[in-house]
Parts: sequence; structure tokens; C-alpha cells
Amino acid sequence: MKNPLSFLVQQLLKANKITVDFDELDFQIQSHPTYPSLHAVTGVLDHFNIENLALDVPKTIDTFNQLPTTFLAQLEIDSQKQFVVITKIKNGCKITLSETQKKTLSEFEFLNQFTGILLAVEKDTTTTMSSESLLNPNLLKGLVLTTLIAFALMLILSKPSTIDLGFLCLSIIGIYISISVFKQEQGESNILVDAFCSNPSEKKSCNAVLNSKASTVYKNLKLSDLSITYFTGLALAISFLSLSSKAIFIPKLISLMALPTTIYSIYFQSLVIKKWCFLCLSIVAVMWCQACIALLNFEPIYNLESTLIVVLSFSFVSVLWLLASRFFKDNKTLKKTKVDYYKFKRNFDLFSNQLDINKTISTYVASKKEMIYGNSNSNLNIVIITNPLCGHCKPVHKTIEQILSNYPQLTKLTIRFNINPEHPENTAVKIAARLLEIYHIENIETCLDAMHDIYGDSSPSEWLKKWNECSQPNNYLPILRDQFNWCSDNSINFTPEILINGKSYPKMFDRNDLIYFIENLEELSEVNNPHIPFIKAEKA
Repeated sequence: MKNPLSFLVQQLLKANKITVDFDELDFQIQSHPTYPSLHAVTGVLDHFNIENLALDVPKTIDTFNQLPTTFLAQLEIDSQKQFVVITKIKNGCKITLSETQKKTLSEFEFLNQFTGILLAVEKDTTTTMSSESLLNPNLLKGLVLTTLIAFALMLILSKPSTIDLGFLCLSIIGIYISISVFKQEQGESNILVDAFCSNPSEKKSCNAVLNSKASTVYKNLKLSDLSITYFTGLALAISFLSLSSKAIFIPKLISLMALPTTIYSIYFQSLVIKKWCFLCLSIVAVMWCQACIALLNFEPIYNLESTLIVVLSFSFVSVLWLLASRFFKDNKTLKKTKVDYYKFKRNFDLFSNQLDINKTISTYVASKKEMIYGNSNSNLNIVIITNPLCGHCKPVHKTIEQILSNYPQLTKLTIRFNINPEHPENTAVKIAARLLEIYHIENIETCLDAMHDIYGDSSPSEWLKKWNECSQPNNYLPILRDQFNWCSDNSINFTPEILINGKSYPKMFDRNDLIYFIENLEELSEVNNPHIPFIKAEKA
């Protein structure tokens, strides 16, 4: 079933014409350490660079009138606080609680339930798709739809009988119901699942039936797998037989032979489990309808070609579904494992403990002309030791850009080069000196652009051609010398290196995870070091 909080955020973004990779959005929300809090949502929106604002506002009609058309709000419903999507309409609002729960409230009813907490996002006409989303879902849907339409037209042109067409339509209905059963087993949902399986009671429970031992045929093979194979095989066999102008006697015979399974299903639900699964009963109803058609129009017409078509149809569908179902189930398990892994990795308590284990070193250097970004008065001082020719430093620079974009006031980012300046003609020395010159002579934004180029796709020669060499290297070589000596004194021999208030970044964490801990680190720094922007190591 689609994650409720993720669904609400998706609806909020869609209403504001903001497009993202919704699978990635769902993953990021569920793997956030503070899920399912509002903080998790704002953190993920920041991750996607979506402007958002979480507020606690007065519960008045004037405030309501000033709110955006669509926003996420916290309501108190049946003594439970929960988030909903609000869409303002004339004299009231529509609220979306979940995929299946929607209702309309008057302004008075809304304000009576509103806690004052809301989240709004800024409308955008641009598309923010994940780089991992290589296949356009709309294109895929279009291709599938085109294929189905072409196949349907071919079938219509073959002029099948009304009986054959009805038998085929029932098979297609059976496929849809069977897929709904499979989705229910996987914890997903659709309209049919929500209609038949929501609100379980003493006599009704889809999960009780679908999770019982009787629903498993052999190891991981379940009745839902057989049901999908059965109806899809029938539909494919009927289609090919109709296109070949052959009678569908064998599919009718198969439908009669399958009736004992329906009797067993009813027996098991009524006398063993003593609970009903309406999805399963729907499949039983479809199978009985097909059996009735077969009995009313039972004309034994048997030939080898028809038999081969049916055998090949069922064989093809069986192999295809066994592979597809395994992929779906493995993917579901992988997603859950990935969510649990990232939730564990992004746990700040764990990160903080690993950070505290590391020795505190002095971040102080004699030179006062370093490159500093963000809030120079912040207690959270992050020192990045880098080299413009270091390939591993490139991902770290992307993280720097994200931090400066999302948390410019929370961090003090110091860029420090680990380059031996004794050879001024060295390319790395030339680029580092020029970056220092741009930072001090021109402006911070221009220097950020220059850093973006050298830590991006530009080659050193292209970068020097665009940004030129340092015009006064003697002014900046001493800075590089102080930084290089500091690195040597503290045994920092490799780049990149990240120091957080003098402590080395924990090795068990990916450097790209740093952005997820900025807010917590800033709060911790404020408590521990309210007036110490640079940490100096204690003398022994």
C-alpha cells in the first residue's frame, strides 16, 4: 500500500505543479530518521531543492484566507492528530486524508479541527526529475496502451462470436482481480483493494485468507500467482485462437476443470479460516461465470493446432510470470531493506557517537585569508580539505553546494587546500591560487562558480583558459603554504577530508550523508560551543 505520508506529499506537489521522481520521494521520506514527522517531509523537500515553509499559524478566518490554495495541514480528527492535504474552495475546503478518504469541510469545521501547523510549498513550472529516472513513465504507459489498442483492433477485425468475446472479457476481469490480490499480498493498493479489503471485521479479512497456509501452493508459489497465470493464459489462448479462426473449446474445457478449486476456496474461507476475502470471492464468481458460458455453449471441437496454441499460451505466461513475480517480490524486499539501511545510516545518534570517537584537532591556521562560505558566525565549523585535481573531491563539492543552498545560515564552511606550493608551476597550485584570488578580489559567488567548474566537468586546461591564472601568486602562495603545513602537522595526507568542529568525518558514513545531519549538528554545536567558532586542541 502506498505510504500515506508520501501520498499526501505527492498530492501537494502535483497540485502545485512540481514534478519529482515520486518513487525516490517515497524512499527518501520513509528512510528519513525522523519519519513520519513533519521534519522528515521538510528535510526531503530540501533534498529535492523545493522551496517549503513549515509554520504554526493562528486559527482564524483571516489566516485561512491568506493561505495558499493547496497546502499540507495538521488536523485533529477523532482525537488523533494527522496530516491532510487541504485544497481551498468557495466557503470551505476539500481535504484528502488518504487515497480513498476525501471529504469537504466548511471554513468553520476546518478551523475547529486545525491545529495551526501547516506546510506550504512554492509553485514551480520547472520539472525536477531524478537523474536516476531514465525511463519516462508516461512514455511507457503510452507504448503499452498503443500495443493493447492495436491488439484489440486485430481481434475485432477477426470477428469473434459474442460468446468468445464474453469469455475473453471475463478473463481480462479475472486478470485485474488477480493482480489486485497480488498487490494486496505485497502491501500495495488499488481501487479494488481499497473497496474490498479496507476495514476488516470479524467475518471479513483479506489478509487473514491471503496470508494463510492454504494460499501457498509450493514454497513461494501462491494461489495469486496461479490465478494470474490462469486468467492471462486463457486470455492469450482465446485471442490467438480467435485470430486464427479456431474454436475456443479447449479454454472452455479448462474453465470447467478449474471449478473444484473454487469449491475448495469457499470451503476453506467458510469453515477453516471463518473469514471471507471478497477479492477471492470475486475470482470465484468470474470462474463460475466462465463455466456457465462453457456449459451453455459446449461444442467439442478438438484439433492439434488449437491444443498447441493453448499449451504455448499457458507455457509462455507461466514462465513470464514466474520471472516477473520473482522480480516484483525481490524488488519489494530490496526496497524495504534499502529503507531500513538508510534510516539506520541517517540516524544522528549513531553518527554523533562515531564522530565523538574521533580525536579533536585544531582547525586554526596562521593565515586569516581562507575561503569561508555560509555563516562565518556559526558554531558549526566544517573544514573541507581538498585539491582541485582530486577526483574523489568532486562529490564532496556537490555536497558543499547543497549545504550552502539549503542551510546557508547554519554552517561555516572553510575550504582548505592540501597542496605543496613549493612548485608554483604545478597545475594544482595555479588553480588553487587563482581560486583564492577570485574569492578575495572578486566575490564569493564568482568563486563558487569557478569551483563548480573545476570540480565539475572542466579539465584543468579548459578551466585555466576560462578563468586565467593568478595575477599575483605571491599574495596567495603563503596562504597555501600555511594550509599545507597545517595538513602535514596534523597528518592529513589524503583528500578529501572533512572536519566537523575539529573532528574527522566518521569513516563508516558516506560523505554525501553529511547534508542529512546539518540541522542536528548545528543544534549540538550551539549547545556545546556557544562562543567558539574554531576548536583548538587541548595541550597535553
